[in-house]
Formats: sequence, C-alpha cells, structure tokens
Amino acid sequence: ASATGESMDQMMSEKKAVTEARSKMAAQIETLVKTVTDNYGKSGEMNGKEELMKRYETLTREVVNQKLSGTIEICNKQTKTKTGNYKTYVTLELGGPDVLSALNSKLSNDEMLKIDYNYEKFKKTFEEEMNKMDSK
Repeated sequence: ASATGESMDQMMSEKKAVTEARSKMAAQIETLVKTVTDNYGKSGEMNGKEELMKRYETLTREVVNQKLSGTIEICNKQTKTKTGNYKTYVTLELGGPDVLSALNSKLSNDEMLKIDYNYEKFKKTFEEEMNKMDSK
C-alpha cells in the first residue's frame, strides 16, 4: 500500500503517509461499510398547479478494524514542495504469510464461514494424504 503525506513539519508529513498506507492496507483485508440514506418526496396541488418537493441525503461511513503485524516499509522518500512543506511518499508491504494470517483470523471468527473454512482445510489435508499414498 502506498500513500503520501504533506505537512509543514517533517515528522508529521511522515506520520500522515504511514498512517494512510496502513489504513489502505487494512481496508484491503476487511472494510465494513455503513450507509444511511434519506429519500423524501412531497407533492401538493394548489390552484391547479402541482408543487413538488424532493430531498435526498446519504451518508456513508467506512469502518476498518484490522490488526496489522509484520508490515515492512519498502520505500520512504521525502521532498520539499515549492511552498516549503515536507512531502513524504511511503510504501508498505505485508508478506503473504502475514496476509494469510490476518485473513485466517477473520475467517475463524465468523461462525458461518468457520464451518466452510474448516472443511476446506480438512479437504486439502485429505487430498495431500491421498496424493502421498498414490505416489508410493
């Protein structure tokens, strides 16, 4: 996950970039999206004329709650803008086993998915054992 951060303060610029990159990475693993929409309409008639009133509002919120362990910073470059601010470019990486561990943790906590997940693990182990027997 890559991100940029800009600030008059050098450390704040870096903190913004790192926080945004972590947020992006966590959101790629799991994001809960909540949306509330109000759609209101009113029609009235007076003296042969119709008056139509409409109102549409929507609010969407993304909630990310993901523990990230094992992130590696693979790029961190700072520059200064024409206005004198610091701009930091950061790229973070989460290795395959770490991503799998995070997903494994989420899947294991979901009771509906847990049964399917355990079955797939069992099936994989079973197939591995059957292949061992076939190769003998």
